Amino acid sequence: PASLTPEQSQKVYAELERHITIDGNNVVMHLDEPYPPFLNILAQGASWGSVLDKEWCIAQGAWDGQATTLSQYHDPAKEADPLYDKMMGTGPFVLTEWVNGDYTIFKRNDDYWREPANFKTVVIKNIDEFSTRKLMLGRGDADMIYVPNQFISQVENMDNVVVKKGFPQLQNMVGIMNWGIVMEGNKNVGSGKLDGKGIPSNFFADENVRKAFTNSFNYQAFIDQVRMGNSLKARGPIVKPLLGFADSQPTYSLDLAKAEEYFKKAFDGELWEKGFTLTVTYNTGNDARKAACDILKTYVEQINPKFHIDVRGIQWSTYLDDLIAGKFTLGFMGWLADFPDPHNFVVPFVASYGTYGAFKGDAYINWAKENIDPLIEKGITTLEPVKREDIYKQIQKISFDKATDIWLDQPAGLRVYRDWVKGWYPNAMRPGRDFYIMDK
Repeated sequence: PASLTPEQSQKVYAELERHITIDGNNVVMHLDEPYPPFLNILAQGASWGSVLDKEWCIAQGAWDGQATTLSQYHDPAKEADPLYDKMMGTGPFVLTEWVNGDYTIFKRNDDYWREPANFKTVVIKNIDEFSTRKLMLGRGDADMIYVPNQFISQVENMDNVVVKKGFPQLQNMVGIMNWGIVMEGNKNVGSGKLDGKGIPSNFFADENVRKAFTNSFNYQAFIDQVRMGNSLKARGPIVKPLLGFADSQPTYSLDLAKAEEYFKKAFDGELWEKGFTLTVTYNTGNDARKAACDILKTYVEQINPKFHIDVRGIQWSTYLDDLIAGKFTLGFMGWLADFPDPHNFVVPFVASYGTYGAFKGDAYINWAKENIDPLIEKGITTLEPVKREDIYKQIQKISFDKATDIWLDQPAGLRVYRDWVKGWYPNAMRPGRDFYIMDK
């Protein structure tokens, strides 16, 4: 933190020197223990391993490389970073203009160390309206555009346009169930009791409740009608094609008879007799999450007239606040890979200390510490791929068998571009919404 004293800063610097050494033109990293995804993170991943020229960075006002000043440059606010609006590198293009939130222009680097690119200019534009993007694509003013799934049919038969879909992307959507809901000042839990007018804090800590909910969701309708078929049903936290994922693994399906059986077992039959009322939330503007909430409400309420789910849209900031405070009941969240390894999916979803797991109360944390955390530690410290795969399959199976959450889907890739674009290929690690317009 920035509050470190110069002496403490020097200790941190000494640790960096111990782990990072220079051997001629080689930078050598010394790890305390094996970490299988490490090389991938450095080489590609999501650009976590970017290398910048030291002298250039200092000239821009970044860290001066001194031990006593290290803490002053740690974790700055985005806009306060001296490199926020500056660019350097040796790539095939040179940044020539950037208007934040509007457009970015690159020009070809004729001195590129491999060979110059075969076109001169790249323009990336941020255009919110799909109708405008579609018009630009049809006129040939755009080479490639972002198309939401619900608009696939509008571009599939366009002249001179290529539509590629169905390829895996390293992301998913999951219904997170809170095993230990924080009750104080919580509008999502009604009475806070199992009396038909609310739910208790440990509502989703009951495995029967979780399994009832997982069997009350129409997964196929979500994939067909919301994702327009461009999606894969999830089998647990790990997505295709990472270690631990297998097409042969089971999935949940809509089964109201089975859901009723679990609801009748929950809380020793008391839940079925008294019913419940709870509120599930989604962040406004996210149509997929709203649809998921509505689907769940529709089918759960069919099972017993005493079951009531209220769906409420809230601002993204409030949605996150409720998550962090543990006040959410059930919410649909997603994860986009930081690096292509199963560790990056099992930790956020099922580790006791994960991004979502840590906010699900003591009941979940204690269960995960015993049943999940040891396997995660074993998986990330094992080097042999075959052994790692077996470990992650175990985690995937436990997550499914215990219905730790509602494993919904893995959105598939979609790219729409003019047929003169050559050489594009899918990269599961880079499924972002990139908009390309190029001078040819």
